[in-house]
Amino acid sequence: MLLLFNVKCVCGLNAVTTRKEFEMVGLIVNAFVDYVNNYCSEAGKDALKRKTAGLTIMATENYPDELVVSVIEAVAKAENKSVPDVLQEFGRRFIKWSEPKFRMAYSAPTAKEFLLKMSLVHKSAKSYSPQAVPPVFQYEDPSADKLVMIYNSNRKMCPLIHGLIKGVAERYGCAVAVEEKTCMHKGAGECRFEISFG
Repeated sequence: MLLLFNVKCVCGLNAVTTRKEFEMVGLIVNAFVDYVNNYCSEAGKDALKRKTAGLTIMATENYPDELVVSVIEAVAKAENKSVPDVLQEFGRRFIKWSEPKFRMAYSAPTAKEFLLKMSLVHKSAKSYSPQAVPPVFQYEDPSADKLVMIYNSNRKMCPLIHGLIKGVAERYGCAVAVEEKTCMHKGAGECRFEISFG
């Protein structure tokens, strides 16, 4: 199966943005721990262990953004990668990790229809974790083989969205071209991803 990814990013991200009152759901933290343990080097795993020493990561708990970001930054440094590169790879791997846990979302027949459901999936996080602050997605649907995803979050983790799009395309076995036309890290009010499906 041939999968082609053409991703163009305009962001100048060196670090993600955090606010002390924000918390990330433990499910995402669990997924990142799994990503590091399965796909990172021993140095990355050691960095994860040091940053999470004494913590029990539970999917039903929330964790301060600054803690989560410090873990991501430590792993990226240990892997000799940028934070955006780690976030993008994590996003791509997250799709495979999450499928057994969210089978309803994967009932979508196409990659495009899956991406159109992401807003609903993130909104549902509030039902079991009221403190969660999920991203907001809006969409434009110009044609059958194109989609515009508009991402807005105070965390500004647009590389993670890049990775998710790539992971979804991989899961559905289709080629995608993605261009981030505007980016919050460049002063825009939102990140605008223009996606073409092949």
